[in-house]
Amino acid sequence: MKSLEKHKWHVCVRCFTFNQAPYIIDTMDGFTQQTTDFPYVCCIVDDASTDGEQEIIKKYIMENFEKPDSRFSYIEQKEYGTLFFVRHKINPNCYFTVVLLEQNHTGNQELKKKKRGYIADWEEFSRYEAICEGDDYWCDNNKLQKQVDFLETHPEYSLCFHAAYFRQNLADTFTFYQPFKKDCDISFQQIVMGGGMFCPTPSIIYRSKDYFEMPDVFRHQHVGDYPLQIYLASKGLVRYMASPMCVYRVASQNSWTQRMKKTKIETIISKEEKLLTEIDHYFSLNYHSIFQRRELLYKYQMYYGIEDYINAFSYAKQMMSKGMNVPLRQLARMLLYKFQHSIH
Repeated sequence: MKSLEKHKWHVCVRCFTFNQAPYIIDTMDGFTQQTTDFPYVCCIVDDASTDGEQEIIKKYIMENFEKPDSRFSYIEQKEYGTLFFVRHKINPNCYFTVVLLEQNHTGNQELKKKKRGYIADWEEFSRYEAICEGDDYWCDNNKLQKQVDFLETHPEYSLCFHAAYFRQNLADTFTFYQPFKKDCDISFQQIVMGGGMFCPTPSIIYRSKDYFEMPDVFRHQHVGDYPLQIYLASKGLVRYMASPMCVYRVASQNSWTQRMKKTKIETIISKEEKLLTEIDHYFSLNYHSIFQRRELLYKYQMYYGIEDYINAFSYAKQMMSKGMNVPLRQLARMLLYKFQHSIH
């Protein structure tokens, strides 16, 4: 970090983005409009976008933040790209660290490992960390303050997340995601069984020290947020807030959900099996039945989702043998499918 003043950030917001030009302004607006009584820094890393996103980010900085040559702002040319550190003109608690990469890091495993290091100076000086990717956004100006206030007064909690709106981009429709109507505690089993979508990515906040202590088995998986949530749930209590304070885009351009649609289901399932097995063994199989049930549920949901009712029904039977519920409407559809195909 350049020797201006080493701020102690209360929250570091991590935002990795690639080719999200249509959405990134919503994301940045959600950051700058937060009302807090503490300083927070939003670390945006653009992975060499080719759709004009970097130009949009630069224009946003120039219009809304102090000039780079001021006391609290600067710009540097690094070997990997351009780095901006700037303070908002109107919101003095809001800072941006923006890294505009010259070379895409996602397709190169060695470069991919370095991406997190570009914002390490800011992460290491933060007490909490929040996540919001470049196609999602926050819709409550008090989101950070509410979650931080709770964690500050409840040190026994390691993770806090909240309800959300799921925005289906292709149809431009919103779905209200609220797993529980009131604020409540969430168990380790609920986190594991819920999968990565149970805690919407832009809703989570946790203590930075817990992330830095997280073992490699949780880091080196095909997804990042779900293993992180499992680890945090093993470290302390988990709090759910029923207020919807973010929008999670589904099927947006270059989103995770869109990328998964282009991947063979067998490949996806194999990676998820690896994740669950390795984390299960990390816990010395103490939660083996939970991870087994999660694997069955995951396979069932994946096959049912692509309308492969033969495989889905096979896993549904295994689920029911373990006392797990299968939605009656889905069960009826699979049984009807099997009956129709048995008489042809």
